Amino acid sequence: MPLVLHPETLEDIPITDVINRINELSDWADGVVITGGEPTVSANLPEIIKMFIHHNIPVKLDTNGSRPDVLEDLLTRNLLSGISMDIKAPLKTKKYSAVAGVPVDIQVIKQSVQLIIHSGIWYEFRTTVLEDFHTDDDIEQIQQFLRDIAGTTPLQRPLKLQRGGRSATGCTAAFKVQG
Repeated sequence: MPLVLHPETLEDIPITDVINRINELSDWADGVVITGGEPTVSANLPEIIKMFIHHNIPVKLDTNGSRPDVLEDLLTRNLLSGISMDIKAPLKTKKYSAVAGVPVDIQVIKQSVQLIIHSGIWYEFRTTVLEDFHTDDDIEQIQQFLRDIAGTTPLQRPLKLQRGGRSATGCTAAFKVQG
């Protein structure tokens, strides 16, 4: 059973308290990761990131790639030190939407990948391997898609595979080094 947090049940912590705590831990904390849900749906995301940057705290964003317009804005304004993007499945609408659990516009995902690969900042792409959804061929299709988008630009890192909630034994690629 996944853990679901309900923000309305949690105490609000002022951003200044967060920044002060990060500064106190600066001997081992060298930045922040903004994650979610999907953090790009927050209208005040750029302002939050700017507060961290103002205090010399680098920011990495975790995203599902559903809002390339927001990613482009953040990248254009040089607000991010890095991005991690989850790629749920091969870039085929039916399969991707089934794994995501909602309808997905594949062109939007492709646009986000393109922006990230050519951004000039640190990035990684991740896939959570789910036994009921992924095959070795799916993983290879995702990797080939990334190579195709990159073109002559070398990928910074191979696709990072993570185990899902259930054992990923149906997909042997989850246990191979990918490149």
